[in-house]
Amino acid sequence: TGHEAKLYSTIAAPMAHAAALSAAESSSRAFLICPGTYTENVTATPPDNARWDVHGIGQGRTIWTTAANSTTLWLCSNTGAGRVTVRDIRFDLASFTSAFGIRNGGTAQDFTISDCHFVTGGTATGATRSAGISNSGSCPGRYCLVTQLLRLPSN
Repeated sequence: TGHEAKLYSTIAAPMAHAAALSAAESSSRAFLICPGTYTENVTATPPDNARWDVHGIGQGRTIWTTAANSTTLWLCSNTGAGRVTVRDIRFDLASFTSAFGIRNGGTAQDFTISDCHFVTGGTATGATRSAGISNSGSCPGRYCLVTQLLRLPSN
């Protein structure tokens, strides 16, 4: 009792809702992303000192992709001590250039990423090739803790 569940049809909607709550209301949020392909770009950041757990149903069942080059699937930009856990999602950027799966635009976000598959293939090389994880902020060394399994394509 005391727990509330809401259903959304996008990834962005519940994250935007949680980000708009006060720090006390949004101190701990869990997002379960149902099976399917989600084509969207999200800019949402947990409030300072909040914890967000983002879970898919599995790398082959929960797929997050974009519709254009030079985009970011999820941009987090806070400067507080928030914590984010991402698990069991396939980030598919194979058909795009200069795109990012998860990008930290802040300075102190802690990320734990496990059992995710970042597909960044394609024919692009160098600066135009897509990247699974990027730190565009000035994070002091605790940007990303990768646990268990992080698969990157060999090509």
